[in-house]
Amino acid sequence: MDMNGSQTPIFQSPAYEPKPAKRSVWRILSGILLVLSILANGFLLLGILGMAAMMAASTATDTVIEQTRIDGGRDKIAIISIEGVIDDLMSEWVDMQLEAAEDDPQVKGLIVRIASPGGMVSASDQIHYALSRYKER
Repeated sequence: MDMNGSQTPIFQSPAYEPKPAKRSVWRILSGILLVLSILANGFLLLGILGMAAMMAASTATDTVIEQTRIDGGRDKIAIISIEGVIDDLMSEWVDMQLEAAEDDPQVKGLIVRIASPGGMVSASDQIHYALSRYKER
């Protein structure tokens, strides 16, 4: 104690300054990989959402999608495009397309375009049966 009654420290050390931490190469690489992984997952998610939106937008309609006139006359050739995985909805859609082509007296022919990786066996069989029925009529 001083004569004034205050205590003074006997030893004063300089202010403590921590050394800057060294970043290892592995820590930096793992951080870069984490950021790249997050970006790649974001792009994949956007791609999946885009594909789902495209699939949702391609809904079935009640009329034949494409019709082509022969020699400028009144006769038509109906064109049915089967694209994507063949499932029960696709089978029903093809059946509706065939019924619309059959109901139109100007349709004299039918072209079926198929761009499919495959699908359900029962749905493919239903499409085959519907095409066979259309051919017989």
